[in-house]
Amino acid sequence: MRVAVFEDSTALNLAPLTYTKAIFDLVVGCRTLLERAMLEFGHVDYVFVRSYLADFYAEERGLPANPRETDDDLLLVNPRYIVNQLAVGLLKARAKEGNPFVFLHGGSVVGALVPEHLATELLSSYPENLEKIIKNLDLKIYTLSLEAGEGIENLWDLIEWNEKLLGPDLLAYCGRLEGDVSGKAAILGDKVSIKEGAEIGPYAVIDCRKGPVLIDKGAVVNPLSYVEGPSYVGRDAVVMPGARLRGGVVIGPLCRVGGEVESSVFHGYSNKYHDGFIGHAYIGEWVNLGALTTNSDLKNTYGTVRVNTARGREETRRVKVGAFIGDMVKTSIGTLIYTGKRVGVASHLHGLVAENVPSFTIYAKQFGCEPLELELESAVETQRRMMARRGIQMSKATERLIREVFRITAEERRRAGVKQGAFNFAFPLRSSLAP
Repeated sequence: MRVAVFEDSTALNLAPLTYTKAIFDLVVGCRTLLERAMLEFGHVDYVFVRSYLADFYAEERGLPANPRETDDDLLLVNPRYIVNQLAVGLLKARAKEGNPFVFLHGGSVVGALVPEHLATELLSSYPENLEKIIKNLDLKIYTLSLEAGEGIENLWDLIEWNEKLLGPDLLAYCGRLEGDVSGKAAILGDKVSIKEGAEIGPYAVIDCRKGPVLIDKGAVVNPLSYVEGPSYVGRDAVVMPGARLRGGVVIGPLCRVGGEVESSVFHGYSNKYHDGFIGHAYIGEWVNLGALTTNSDLKNTYGTVRVNTARGREETRRVKVGAFIGDMVKTSIGTLIYTGKRVGVASHLHGLVAENVPSFTIYAKQFGCEPLELELESAVETQRRMMARRGIQMSKATERLIREVFRITAEERRRAGVKQGAFNFAFPLRSSLAP
């Protein structure tokens, strides 16, 4: 049978993270949801994504996106539930029996086995309501009784599942010391893996007593830094001198991270080069956090955090929730982000951020500036420059994606009152300080 992962109607519950990537490209633990599906089912043949993402995944990632036909039965897997071992186990067992079925949970399709003749019909008519079409097929329906939080439905679920899965993910790698470890470095405990080409500098501390630590190929942990498990430092990433990674941390490939980080995920190519605190946060790709950028992850009342989403103000039932920062965001020196805030794609932040920030927005309310729309050409050129600094040439598919996300987030900016015009940081700053 062919295996496919698909996005369902909740994709944009996870915005702004899912404006520029499919749900299955989000990282929890040390793997993306797509990588988890591949591990569980052995292979993934197709991916089903929103229409504007299809060309990007086909051209940039080489993934067969939104195919119109198949030559075999089709096992459809919702990646939001790939973190749930009960759901995955039942899905694998039913698929092995070979009888067509649909698994539902709370109205969502967890997975389905569609016979070839129906699969071809399904794919040939695929718009963006694959889930609705699956429910209307003549398939036996099973209802799963999963509790709330047993899949990924909200942004804060990403933090929850990262904390649950990171330690078990990393245990499989323990005991491999292939990299260059300074004789003056300290490794506390034995649940550690340092891959070939990785470097651990003098007086660095790798503390595995609370969980395993994996330092991937080519990564550098600089002198005087502290990495507490469970933590993952990705391929060719750099942990800056004096950095403190305090457990539950995932650093993606080619990131550079300094200061203090706790229970947070950084997707690849993002920078937090300098001091500042990031906690219980989720950071996208190609983000640059200026010196002393800090997010709050705890209310003064020690109460549970509520997050403003597209559906309204929602209760997370978590005491610690940090920021959710979309791809290509830039923050200036000393940026402070309040608890549970969402920051949209490619936005630029200055000063105190006490509310959600729409995508492609220059935000500097602390300095008397009304939020302004970031010019599209500026966003494209900024991303082109950042990629060039890492030796990567921006592809046409990436540029088209940026332009399309700008278009589809226009209404978000309009509702938030984002203005158009030239940004002049100096004028409001002078006027606010004038006698």
